[in-house]
Amino acid sequence: MATHGLDDIALHYELTGHGPPLVLINALTMEASGWRTQTKAFSTRYRVLTYDCRGQGRSGKPDQDYRIEQHADDLHRLVIGLGLRRLHVVGLSLGAMIAQAFALKYPAQTGALVLCSAVSRLSVGLERFLKTWVRTLEEEGGAQAFRGAEPLLFSRGYVDRYPEVLKGLRAAVDRQPISALRHLALGALEHNLEQQVGSIRAPTLVVVGEEDRLTPLDVARRLADLIPGTRLMILPACGHVCPLERPALFNEAVFQFVRRHDALLELKMVAQGGHPSET
Repeated sequence: MATHGLDDIALHYELTGHGPPLVLINALTMEASGWRTQTKAFSTRYRVLTYDCRGQGRSGKPDQDYRIEQHADDLHRLVIGLGLRRLHVVGLSLGAMIAQAFALKYPAQTGALVLCSAVSRLSVGLERFLKTWVRTLEEEGGAQAFRGAEPLLFSRGYVDRYPEVLKGLRAAVDRQPISALRHLALGALEHNLEQQVGSIRAPTLVVVGEEDRLTPLDVARRLADLIPGTRLMILPACGHVCPLERPALFNEAVFQFVRRHDALLELKMVAQGGHPSET
């Protein structure tokens, strides 16, 4: 991965493939490498940007809570710094919060928008979960915090079929600094764009797992209703982490949706004096 310096931190990122640009934004405990299946699939047509948000992976980890708007500003500066102009934006969970904020604040840089396992604001239950998760993190460490969240993150079938995958994910979370995970979670607690998301004009797809208990189907339907013209895609037999549980279905849904809106990126480049193929 390469490094792009911002005012206060450096973000680690990777660009893969050629074509119109598309960014994948991480979930809370995720690192950019967690998108490898999507990167492989999407890079056949797109120039895929993956990166670690502040507090994640090899990016900077200042000692303060990371607000969602701050993450959106970081992404904007990264996009502009890399000369990508407008791009399709795909976010998972925390990444979907960031994607909403980005689309609202930087509409000129937003092509199609995909919000997976997303909320426009935290419910009482989700807020309680995050606060409990932070306490477990501080008292028992990352592995135990992740283990406690597994019933809400994954469908029962996935937990039963892939215990070794979950074991690996626990170990990966356990290697991450507790302070950074805490700052990521506490920053997410402030997310509330309920009154603003109706102003999003980007073509939007909301993706939700049928068995998602953390951001359930009724929440996804509400978000889809709030954003004009939004499509809702429900992935069967799937929990919160759709790209991991049902990668083929997720990839196909996202690929077909954003592909229909590639002209948005091409028109932007022509307007700025470029050629549609220059990304």
